[in-house]
Amino acid sequence: MANTLFDKIWDAHVVQKVEDGPTQLYIDRLYCHEVTSPQAFSGLRARGIKVFRPDHIYCMPDHNTPTHDQDKPIEDPVSKTQVDTLAKNAADFGLAHFGMMDKRNGIIHVVGPERGLTLPGMTIVCGDSHTSTHGAMGAVAFGIGTSEVEMVLASQCILQSRPKTMRITVDGELGRGVTANPIKIDKESRHITLAYFEKKSTVDYIGAVQGIPVCFDAKECKTDSFPLANIHEHQVTFMKDFEQQGGISFLLLYFTARDEYYYLRYETMKTFWDRGQNGGKKHFSYTELETSFFLPRTGSSVLVPYLNGIQKDLEIRDSKAD
Repeated sequence: MANTLFDKIWDAHVVQKVEDGPTQLYIDRLYCHEVTSPQAFSGLRARGIKVFRPDHIYCMPDHNTPTHDQDKPIEDPVSKTQVDTLAKNAADFGLAHFGMMDKRNGIIHVVGPERGLTLPGMTIVCGDSHTSTHGAMGAVAFGIGTSEVEMVLASQCILQSRPKTMRITVDGELGRGVTANPIKIDKESRHITLAYFEKKSTVDYIGAVQGIPVCFDAKECKTDSFPLANIHEHQVTFMKDFEQQGGISFLLLYFTARDEYYYLRYETMKTFWDRGQNGGKKHFSYTELETSFFLPRTGSSVLVPYLNGIQKDLEIRDSKAD
């Protein structure tokens, strides 16, 4: 399958892979605020280490800064110490610092995109859980701990295990109070609100057709015998997961020599697939297919009426449910 945007960015930033361990990942941008950075800078001083790429680091206080009256001293002593310490650390290590009363100061995860510091294709970290919001700019971004902040300051790299990716499809209007927790497909209306799937989950289409969650992949066959090798295991797994959430999966086959289209139901495809996996035929033939799922063509139209197949598929599913 083609790599996702995440895959491309991650792979482009790999320095080396530790055997049976994490990946050494190069970081394009580190944002530092006043709460999770003091111990990191103290660690550098204790070891006599300089910041490796100071031009890639941006510091700004945003957790303990008052919304109004920033020209006045911060009353809370702990907050004041943290803000002042960040300013000193930035000055000592030669880092960009957007302090209080600086017109560039603001919420650190807003300032980055606003000032063009966050760019598509970057890897971005910060000692803050909201760092992942930079992903909206096409970056790979995540929050890190203070010891990892020190690691990035010292080497511009981080040791990180490659996370899994998922597909998220949102269709329909989410109700008030909806959280980030996965929402299942409504079994009565068959309307998909949110579905998620692991990596290696590629099909030609995923979405909703007349309110019905649907995914399918299109395949061509030059003869009357379709090789199962043309179907990938990760596609079968993907379609199975989709089916288990109440969606409809199918293959759209085009027999080029006959100029005929066929709607291959997931259940039928899975039967052929399992047969091949268990030592049986590594193909299925034209004559094995259910004749009612060949799709009609109207004249020279290039449109494929697969909705007819979906409707028949639904009728079979509903009859079994009864």
